[in-house]
Amino acid sequence: MEGTEHYSVLRDLDYYSDPTHGLATDDITVQDSNKLQRENTKHTLDLYVPGEIRKAYRGVKRCHRTPVVIFVHGGGWRRGDKRAWRHYLTVNDTNLLVALLLRFFNLHCNVGQALARQGIACAVINYPLSQPSFPLLLLERCTSMICSSILVAAIVFPLWLMIHTLNNVTANVEVAFYAANQYSHITGVLMLLALTQIIRYMTVLPSSKYSLQHTAHTFVGTLILVIAGVLFITTMDRFSFEHRIMISSSVIVMSSEMASLCQYYSTHSPAQHPQQAEAVASAITWIKNYGEASGLYNPDWLFVMGHSAGGHLVSLVTIDSHYLCDTEYAHADIKGVITISGVYNLENLATRFLKTLYLVPTFGNNPQTWKQASPQRMVTSVKNRTVPPFLVISAEKDLHLRPEAETFVATLDKCGIECDYVMIPGTNHFSVMCQFGKQNILSLDEIVQRFIYKIITADISEQNS
Repeated sequence: MEGTEHYSVLRDLDYYSDPTHGLATDDITVQDSNKLQRENTKHTLDLYVPGEIRKAYRGVKRCHRTPVVIFVHGGGWRRGDKRAWRHYLTVNDTNLLVALLLRFFNLHCNVGQALARQGIACAVINYPLSQPSFPLLLLERCTSMICSSILVAAIVFPLWLMIHTLNNVTANVEVAFYAANQYSHITGVLMLLALTQIIRYMTVLPSSKYSLQHTAHTFVGTLILVIAGVLFITTMDRFSFEHRIMISSSVIVMSSEMASLCQYYSTHSPAQHPQQAEAVASAITWIKNYGEASGLYNPDWLFVMGHSAGGHLVSLVTIDSHYLCDTEYAHADIKGVITISGVYNLENLATRFLKTLYLVPTFGNNPQTWKQASPQRMVTSVKNRTVPPFLVISAEKDLHLRPEAETFVATLDKCGIECDYVMIPGTNHFSVMCQFGKQNILSLDEIVQRFIYKIITADISEQNS
């Protein structure tokens, strides 16, 4: 558990576990990743709670003044994590540059932190991800290697200049050596890629959580370095120093990438529709039960929120009743829905590029499935059933998603569903998520807070009347 003056965090809680586990008489703070962690980390959540967590007991009177929000991240249904940067430091996709940027902006963590500071509990969840086709996967991994190499070069090159500035003699000798060799630039690039691959491979080790996986990953990495070293030594009489560097670097780059691909396919179980929506429904059920058992928040004041693909999932689970009907709860247990730059009509993704990138890996090739999984389509079939109020938020520069959001709002109004629409000026699809916790005139968490408390106030008034 982590805590600050304003909020506390329970990390890596498994929403397929028993929510009452450890709540009989024990200190709730022991319910960390060691107690409730699942082998599939994509079925876990981080729970941000206002104030300091001390003790909670089963059957305790719950906190009636604290609502709870379940936040579902975006990423095109096949990327992302409740702590966004972690996805890019795993065997799924090791991109050092993107991981550093996401860590700097603290994406997805900033949602839970900002809401908890506003007095609202927030569960930021993971869910199983889909898998792209093999050619697309190779393209993405090459892109990640290039981005990582840029970051490594930005760190190594200034150090190289500084060292050679302090040693002019060595610098002059090496400059002459490289100038005389026609392959010097190729060698430099291969050495950079090899160094990048070693660093990328090492960063994946902490994510190899289980002993067997960790041992296998370490063994393969060591074996690759040994083979590269043996090749460098045994080819001493046949090739020049630079040619040996090129061969060894190429072995490191190719072998480590092949090893990572093998590990990816051996450990990754791709999800397809409707598995992700079912996971969100399971998280809703778990949060309801956990609130009842722990007393940390009021489970009767439950809201769902999602960004991009997460906005699609929370909308679909709320509108299509069968997802929650398969659990012990119903859509009526959700007090409100907040979507940020969400996807509402999957048929708009049926262009050649977007279809290959996002639509087919998750929803297949059947257009009928796309319609049934589109909140825009499903909301028109709602009859004799109360759908909770929506807060639809879009970025100013959000390509086709902004007009799609406006169409969705118009459809909700036409169906008699209460809906508010907010456009955040000066933002795009990604920067809009950085508005949580910002000290603006009106930050995103304040907009969400107003929506939540407007519904809660109306609910209290209705109960008192």
